[in-house]
Amino acid sequence: MIDKYHKKKFKTNKAIFEVKDNILKKEYFKTGDAARDFKLLKEVQRQYQPQKLNSWFYRPLEVYCNPTANSIEMEYIPCETIRKVFSINRKPQLYYHMGKWLGILHRSTEKSEFTRVIAFRDFSDVNFLLDLNEKVAVAIDPGNYKKMLNHPSISIMTGAFSIQRGVLKVSNNYIKVWLSLYYYLFGYLKGCGRQSLPLLDKGIKEVSKRQKVFWHIKKKMPFKEKVVRTGELILLIVNIKFISSFLRIKMRTH
Repeated sequence: MIDKYHKKKFKTNKAIFEVKDNILKKEYFKTGDAARDFKLLKEVQRQYQPQKLNSWFYRPLEVYCNPTANSIEMEYIPCETIRKVFSINRKPQLYYHMGKWLGILHRSTEKSEFTRVIAFRDFSDVNFLLDLNEKVAVAIDPGNYKKMLNHPSISIMTGAFSIQRGVLKVSNNYIKVWLSLYYYLFGYLKGCGRQSLPLLDKGIKEVSKRQKVFWHIKKKMPFKEKVVRTGELILLIVNIKFISSFLRIKMRTH
């Protein structure tokens, strides 16, 4: 993922990336992906309201106006992913910034009484950058989308799932998982200026489908892996429900 940005050239299953003169060029394998990503990134860049809060700077990724049929160019940011930073310092408080960034995005782009916002379908701990020295937080790679506007819970839950998986993989500590999710959701509420989370049903459904859990029986996957992913999602739902109730009380008493 973005940790590979320190290389001059690398490849994923969707594209080839090349860094030159502080510009990152992304060349897609599938025609049409470049146009969709460019449109969404430009819209995020246009609408996101950058904020400097408590010495931290939350801002969008800059994408340049010279796309081709299969490639786009964007700024090169020599930062680490939040998962990488967490693997070094093991501080759950870091995830406050990931939640705050997403909350600011949703507050900047909300439509129809906060039921439709700009969708960041690949919001995750490997697509979120932190620079601890300059105190900059920025998300990248929003993922292909069917609808530019969607329910806020989709980005919230995809981000939460990646945090739970990443923190557990790095630390093998369930307390740190819980604390990381708490700071993530607390940051989100601070960023969007609300006292409680939106209904999460749509986000849970989206993560269930993408992770191919048991209640999506049409999605083929080895049985053992299906068990693991189903267990991960159930644990996440329990954690999120408890934290959201706790935060609802906390926000209303402050």
